Amino acid sequence: MDDGQDNLDEMLRWRSRCSSLLAITIVVGGAVSLLPGLHPRLFNGGLWFLFALVPLLAVATLVTVYYLARVSLTHGGSSYAIQHVGLALVLLPIGLIGALIVPLLVRSDVEKGIAEWRRSRS
Repeated sequence: MDDGQDNLDEMLRWRSRCSSLLAITIVVGGAVSLLPGLHPRLFNGGLWFLFALVPLLAVATLVTVYYLARVSLTHGGSSYAIQHVGLALVLLPIGLIGALIVPLLVRSDVEKGIAEWRRSRS
């Protein structure tokens, strides 16, 4: 396998980790919001678990964007990479859409040859 394909596979693996951590964080956050009425000690433990998940989610998101940049740069060139990383960063505050959707867009462009086509046009 070439370096570009390895980067693409890593990007998709980290995207999957990011989406899994986001789902776990949402479930734990929902459970923690219900715990204060049930049992205060469980609420404190749930909060600590939630606080432990947030940095993991942040790391998974940053590594996903890092591999997004590498794949975009390898296949589409610097202009393509700047545009797609910028799009990912702008969409990150909206439910981490930038880390979940933009890698799929880049994968689609790479598989269809659009990224290479845009590189040859610049």
